[in-house]
Amino acid sequence: NNRKLVDFWNTIASCNVAHHPKMLNATRTFLAKSSASSLGGSAGFLTALGHGLESKSTHICRAVAIHRFSSPPTSAYQQQPTIVQQARFFSDKKVVDIRRSEQKGIWDEYISSGKGAEIVFDSIDLNHNGKISVQEVNYFLDSVDRKGLTNESAIKKMQQLGEDHEMDMTEFMQLLNLATGDSEFVVDEAPEEPEAPKEEKPKPKKKLVDARRSFQKLVWDEFLKTGKHGEDLFIMIDLNKNKSISVSEITFFLDSVDREGVKEEEFERLIALGEDHELDETEFLDWLKTATS
Repeated sequence: NNRKLVDFWNTIASCNVAHHPKMLNATRTFLAKSSASSLGGSAGFLTALGHGLESKSTHICRAVAIHRFSSPPTSAYQQQPTIVQQARFFSDKKVVDIRRSEQKGIWDEYISSGKGAEIVFDSIDLNHNGKISVQEVNYFLDSVDRKGLTNESAIKKMQQLGEDHEMDMTEFMQLLNLATGDSEFVVDEAPEEPEAPKEEKPKPKKKLVDARRSFQKLVWDEFLKTGKHGEDLFIMIDLNKNKSISVSEITFFLDSVDREGVKEEEFERLIALGEDHELDETEFLDWLKTATS
């Protein structure tokens, strides 16, 4: 019996228990004592370790179990990979729960005060690249249980853009404005950039504009209904962010909304100015008011 016990503990000692020093030291103590004395039964070898049967037997069983579930499988005493994956899953889930709780707190603060839209954006921007995808917004909406979102059509329009579509701060704040029904909210202007020379001004990129047409139509419909969000329209049309929009940019936008609500004579008056003619925000809003009244 003693020989079997020594063989058993030699096997245990050969396992990778470096990160369980108590287990290793106990094994070494036993092996040292077993060479100098005769041990009879489990009570005897546990006593040789310096512990009574009742207090130590459970600890040893736990120690063996801990060793089994501590490192990649190289012997019969170690776990299978699936257990490692499960442990990682639960760890990730805890992080996810903390993230959702944080987002909910930020959102509750925004709903109650109407301030902090930039903080909301940052909490959604999980990869911190300055843009948020529709997929990231969907994750956020799940976190806050869609609390305070009164305009479902705004959310549906966003979903139609596709999960990979990315929004910058301006586009997100326009969506936030419409989705929460906060008609008094005004989108902050983009940081001012040096104006490029006339000949170097980039032309509107059809691909970029097409990606936003659905959302632009939503803002346009809201403008026709309430007479508000004209400033938002200007920001959306001003693709190069130079604080002015050309007639060609305006006509491209109007075509994307089928010129709905625009008087034909006012549209012709706009065209007569020439494609390269540019309007600042005040000029555009004055023309828009006349053209849709």
